[in-house]
Amino acid sequence: GGTAETGNRLLSSMRRGRAVGVLLAVAIVAALFAAALPQVLHLGAAQIESFRATAARMVPFEAALLILAAFVIAFGKPAWLLLLIAIELGVPAAVLDRTVPREWLEPSPIVGRLADAGRDYRVDVQSTGLHEEDLPAVGELRSQQLFAVRHLALYDAAAPGLLFTRGYSGFPSEAMKELFVKGDLSALSVRYGVEFGSGRPVYPRLGFEPYFAEGPLRVYRNPRALKRVRMEPSGEAQLVRERNDELVVETRADVPARLVIADTLADGWTATVDGASVQPHKSALRIVDVPAGNHTIRWHYRAPGLLAGALISLLALVLSAIVLASTRRSSAGVRKSRKGGPQPGGPPPSLRNGRLAGGTEKS
Repeated sequence: GGTAETGNRLLSSMRRGRAVGVLLAVAIVAALFAAALPQVLHLGAAQIESFRATAARMVPFEAALLILAAFVIAFGKPAWLLLLIAIELGVPAAVLDRTVPREWLEPSPIVGRLADAGRDYRVDVQSTGLHEEDLPAVGELRSQQLFAVRHLALYDAAAPGLLFTRGYSGFPSEAMKELFVKGDLSALSVRYGVEFGSGRPVYPRLGFEPYFAEGPLRVYRNPRALKRVRMEPSGEAQLVRERNDELVVETRADVPARLVIADTLADGWTATVDGASVQPHKSALRIVDVPAGNHTIRWHYRAPGLLAGALISLLALVLSAIVLASTRRSSAGVRKSRKGGPQPGGPPPSLRNGRLAGGTEKS
């Protein structure tokens, strides 16, 4: 009797501990929520309006998930954490607003001035620092849609006929950044440089010529810019197809040459010449040797580790299913054994709860 009573007290204490743990977790989440949400809602900068809206929607969602996770852990249901993780990963991606604000897609007069760059050359956009005295002029630029070129550099959909970059951040690899920092923008095919701000100009000291100016907006032209897709030292190259993960170029040369594409040679890019694999040059740019004559070169990108990652994810999913099924079978077996007979070391059925089989008190 004493053993059973001790076990009951222990079980009762565990349940109270779980309840206290859940209440504590809820209190912590509520405190974090109360501290963070007012700060988010009172952000006044217009530039982060979309962030405010997203945060106001997602902070309550994340708080609810944390509370549910606390309940799941407290009541010993770790398998349900897999469902919560799936919800955590899936819902934000499903509700993410990927649309570009309409006002950012309105035609800007400056696009016509840059049109000759096409996608054969780049348009680089940088800020030299806006000060308080620049704000009235910025408002005027916005009314003329000239300021919209900053948004064009962020959203290709706003000007699909142009290729924008944003300083060296537009070139991911360290070698490309080094070329940019050294000012070798001609090799990077930068035809135009667009600056905002009243700080020290960047492009004139790199050999760019003044082209257009309006208040704190300045546009420079680089007459020495090389084409983005080119043959060196001689030959012709025509870009046939371009996607995020593929470029197809047709070339013609009287002598062996090199096809140069002034884009980043990141891990994952491979090249073929007329279907045969070739080894790219070890360079910041995408360069391959091309024989004389007419040829088709295809660059294709596959994310490094994509196949291995998919296999690991599949294996983890299978193992999780096995563990979940095993846990359920074990739980079912325990429940069945408890119903079928006395527990080892416990009182016989006739003496449970201190009563004899006939229902009379034990004397």
